[in-house]
Order: sequence, then C-alpha cells, then structure tokens
Amino acid sequence: MNLPQARLTGFLGEGAVHRGELQFDGWARIDGHLIGVLRASELAEIGRSGVIEGEVLAPQVLVGGVVRGKIVASERCTLLETAVVSGELEAPWLDVRNGAQLEAKLTVRREST
Repeated sequence: MNLPQARLTGFLGEGAVHRGELQFDGWARIDGHLIGVLRASELAEIGRSGVIEGEVLAPQVLVGGVVRGKIVASERCTLLETAVVSGELEAPWLDVRNGAQLEAKLTVRREST
C-alpha cells in the first residue's frame, strides 16, 4: 500500500450508518456502517470499527474491519489481523495477515503481459 501518496477524500465515521452508494476520487476510509457500495479511485480502507454489507470496488483495498459481500481490487487487497471477510474476493495480489478471518470465494489472478 502506498498510503503517503494517496489523499483521503472520503470518510464515514464510527457510529455513522449510510445506505446506498459512496464514490470517492482518491482514498476513502470507512469506520462506520455502510450498506451498499463503496467505490474509490485509489484506496478503499475499512477501519477496525468499519462494517460494509455490499460491495467494495477500488484498485487497492485495505480491510481492518468487517466486509460481508464482494471485494474487487484491481491491484491489491490486504486483510489485516482484525479483518473479517465473507462473500467473494477478487484481486491480482492478496495479502492475508495472521489472525484475519476469511470465508469467501477467491479469485486471485494476475493478467499475463
């Protein structure tokens, strides 16, 4: 993850609940509860207190919270020690840290050049 170059452009704070689609140009961080779709043009980060029921779509996805649904990362997906993911996950590069919980249909495929 190249966090220093990404700029935080969207945030859903702890205790907040949103139903629907959130789309951000840059880096989005979710510490609240999203029921719907999260799209970010650079990085979608789900913090330790974050819960997403739906889809996460971004080049890079960093999960420290809960995702129930589908993650599609076009570059890389990292599941931190506190992550709980169930559903589907697609990424060309998957990094699962010790302690993360993952119960999903996985597609890890790099495009050949």
